Amino acid sequence: MTTRYDVTNLRDTLRIQVIADVPMWERLLASAVVCIGLIGITGQLLGLWTLPLALAGSVAMFCGHRVRKEGLTVTKLEFNTTGGGGHRGARRPRTVFTADVVHLKFDVGSHFGTSNGDGLYAVTKSGQVLLLPGMEFRQTIEVIEAIQDKFPSLAEQWRSGAKEWPL
Repeated sequence: MTTRYDVTNLRDTLRIQVIADVPMWERLLASAVVCIGLIGITGQLLGLWTLPLALAGSVAMFCGHRVRKEGLTVTKLEFNTTGGGGHRGARRPRTVFTADVVHLKFDVGSHFGTSNGDGLYAVTKSGQVLLLPGMEFRQTIEVIEAIQDKFPSLAEQWRSGAKEWPL
């Protein structure tokens, strides 16, 4: 899966947008589910129109489900996530206050039976929160550096907090 990201530096804000291509198998599976679902729902109601409607819905799902977009807006007070959250559940939008963040890190997201995915995580005293899914290690490090460059006071807070909370 190809992942691209863009960091936009605004006056008091840093905006990060991640665009990831959806794998072909996932697009095909979603299209098949839509097709079967439409046949099941409309089979008795529409008669001969059921199959064309199901095929049209399936093609629309396949063509429309090409990329997954995620976003993160960072201010000196909070992290705000945007996006669909992928296929791993409706967890968007989310706000994490910077005062609660001990540090930022890349993680593979497979702890204790969860599968949130690879990406940028905020480590807090109560656990970790996925901020930007679908990112690779190198990309995540570049984003963390951009956040630290934009907000040096947060970087200092995280350096001192990492000694107390080495998660």
